[in-house]
Amino acid sequence: MMIITFIFSTLLSSHLTLGQTTGPLPKPTDSIFKNKREGKSKSLNLWNNFWLKKKNINITKDFFKDFSGSSQLCAENYINQLVFIENIEKKNLKYALLSLRKNNLIDDLVLDETIKYKKLPTKIELELNLDNLKSIKTKTNLKQALGQFSTYFKKRKCLNESISQLFSSITANEKSPKKKKRAFKKTLRNLAKHKVISKENKDDLIRLVKKDIHQGQFSLKSYNQTRMFLMKNIKVENYNNSVQQGISDFVSSKDKINKVYPRNRLYKNFNQFQIIMMAQIMERFIYRLENTATMGIHLFNNDEETIDIFYIDSPMEIYRFLVKYLRYEMAKLKENHLFQGTTVLYTDIIAASFELYQIPPSSIDELVKMEEIWNPQVSNKEKIISWGKLFTQAGIIFIPPPYNYLASLSIMVIESFTKGSKQEASYEHSIFGDVR
Repeated sequence: MMIITFIFSTLLSSHLTLGQTTGPLPKPTDSIFKNKREGKSKSLNLWNNFWLKKKNINITKDFFKDFSGSSQLCAENYINQLVFIENIEKKNLKYALLSLRKNNLIDDLVLDETIKYKKLPTKIELELNLDNLKSIKTKTNLKQALGQFSTYFKKRKCLNESISQLFSSITANEKSPKKKKRAFKKTLRNLAKHKVISKENKDDLIRLVKKDIHQGQFSLKSYNQTRMFLMKNIKVENYNNSVQQGISDFVSSKDKINKVYPRNRLYKNFNQFQIIMMAQIMERFIYRLENTATMGIHLFNNDEETIDIFYIDSPMEIYRFLVKYLRYEMAKLKENHLFQGTTVLYTDIIAASFELYQIPPSSIDELVKMEEIWNPQVSNKEKIISWGKLFTQAGIIFIPPPYNYLASLSIMVIESFTKGSKQEASYEHSIFGDVR
């Protein structure tokens, strides 16, 4: 029996520390969600850009002059600010929010949350008549739940978390989502019938639940908490490196293989600890890729005696092994209790690494396109065209290691395609798709 082990001629440095440094928090700005990472917005398509220009709506940074950071954590407050401070008509709310995104004063995650409220109630002043509640056969905790909701605005709580608490209290004994909604509507209609709450209150609350505002697993508050935690874990040298700064179309555009928006998916599906762990995987991969000059293979017999040693310095084989090892580390995530019941995509790994300023925006497309060299769904001709377009960009010659190394490697592969070889590459190392 032989056991094969792999070693790197340039070993991982003992000084490589991951997630143990404290990066700088951003300086206070007018907009706490100012976009610094997302490139082209999925919402700013040709049609929306046309109407945005036609309506001549341009919301600038002055919008945040009297809009406090704490108020920005509630999505409905953006609508209130636009209507009552900017005097934007309700029919133009969508384009006012798009203007904020176009000027990079907010990102797509904030846009998605705030735009939900353009046709929904943004403030509910609950008119309670608790004396009438005594004549209704209800749950004992209903009075308390209604009382708490009636004071949410004074306590500066967001509408989504307040409606979520009220919904949970009323539907605690129901199991399925459909039964919960049915029970919620029935209770509110009963309350309105006996004039415990007004008909307007009842209609507004039901409208919010119909649009699933009560489900709020993702909110601007949770988004901000995660984002601030990650900022503290960005390495100072990466954050201050001008090459690592900037925006990327990749993280805000739909991935053509997995059909997801990487940054949007990252924050909506993973917490801060999961994101850091995923970024560490990419950091180790990049470090190995940059520093591995030779790969050594030791052959052992059953008595663990070395019977042969040989070395491989082929960039192609080194890359293939490192990619397989990256795939292995992705699969190992499933054994961690933090990732139980979750699916990790290669795009999640890239988005997490980019969010922690480990991948330069100018190089992220190259790292993504690496997989296309071996992807069986992409023809040789398409691969050559795709990489040819990438290498004709002037900035490619200024890309720092390890990305210029990857570029050279991919050119070698393309050259092998042009020689007319019918031999297909092996796909078992594929790193795109989910880990099953």
